[in-house]
Amino acid sequence: MLNRHARGFFTGLFSPLARFLLKVGVSPDAVTVVGTAGVVLGALILYPLGQLWWGSLLIAVFALSDVVDGIMAREQGRSGPWGNFLDSTLDRLADGAIFAGVAIWFFTGGGNSAIAIASLGCLVLGMVVSYARAKAESLASTPMWASPSALSGLFPCSLSPV
Repeated sequence: MLNRHARGFFTGLFSPLARFLLKVGVSPDAVTVVGTAGVVLGALILYPLGQLWWGSLLIAVFALSDVVDGIMAREQGRSGPWGNFLDSTLDRLADGAIFAGVAIWFFTGGGNSAIAIASLGCLVLGMVVSYARAKAESLASTPMWASPSALSGLFPCSLSPV
């Protein structure tokens, strides 16, 4: 999630693109799906081939669709539960693909099983955080931590082989 200053910057930067896409009939949901597909393909094709730099670049470019689709939905006055659900669900799919792609590379060609195992650990912890948030919301209670995503900060999942 972006803080309000970053959101303002990216909204200003990507609003012209968002308006153009709306003008030519592209829906915010289509941008969400295409962005996720780009991230998943980049992660599951380029990472296992050892193309970590190019994979990361492709993922970064497609990840920007996460900003654009939100701008488009707000421009149309269509931001709501469905878009939030779709965006959040596909974000978890993209996260899983990234960690899986890294794990595949480091198990097969990267020669570092520890990083591969750490990547799989991050994948599991990401699912736990999403589950904890959903469960807390379904129980209409507030968890101990301010945000369930803060739990992920307890487990640094830096994949940098420094």
